[in-house]
Amino acid sequence: MKTKILLIALGTCLLAACASSPGTQIHEDMVANTDPYKIGVTGLSISDFLGIGMNLKSADMIFAPRTNTVVMEFKVQGNTTRLHFSRRDRDLLLAAITSYLESFEERILKDDGKQERVYGTCKSLMEWGLLTVNAKATAKVHVGYEFKKDSPYFILTVPEVDNDRYNKGSVVKRSGYFQLFFTRSQLAEFGEMLIQEYLESTLEEQNISRASSDPDMY
Repeated sequence: MKTKILLIALGTCLLAACASSPGTQIHEDMVANTDPYKIGVTGLSISDFLGIGMNLKSADMIFAPRTNTVVMEFKVQGNTTRLHFSRRDRDLLLAAITSYLESFEERILKDDGKQERVYGTCKSLMEWGLLTVNAKATAKVHVGYEFKKDSPYFILTVPEVDNDRYNKGSVVKRSGYFQLFFTRSQLAEFGEMLIQEYLESTLEEQNISRASSDPDMY
């Protein structure tokens, strides 16, 4: 039932852009001038130190209204890691989630080991660190699915990437390879927190105004 509700929401969610007043120095997709805040937690499994296996974990989901970005924060390979999903990233992810859930319902998923990037790739900001989150890079996040012991999982695969801050406050050269795995139930939970309409509804729950404070142009 939850899967069907998510599919309906994905098909009807509004992705209207937020326009800014002339001359203002703000992000083009800002929805409110307020600090990031936690909107929920999603369950998932994460690969281990070698980039293999599956370990049941959870990730904090954070909304950053000034950039209209969803930040997914979790622990992997000893690091606190944050993936930043822009509006464009979320559009790709939501389309992928819809396609995956429909294929699951129709039983047409392929168990051939070649589907880990079948839905495309996001280029997402990633930050990570052991004690301090001081490494940063633009990561390629491959979107697809994979079978594990006859059960399919929606997966996000993040290959190694060079650290843009190496020798500039960070001694880490590269990130490690890892994968994130979602069951259908976990995917419904994760997907809901990517929907623009849902994100904007959390502003009301936080008692945050979306009205612009920019001076009126006359």
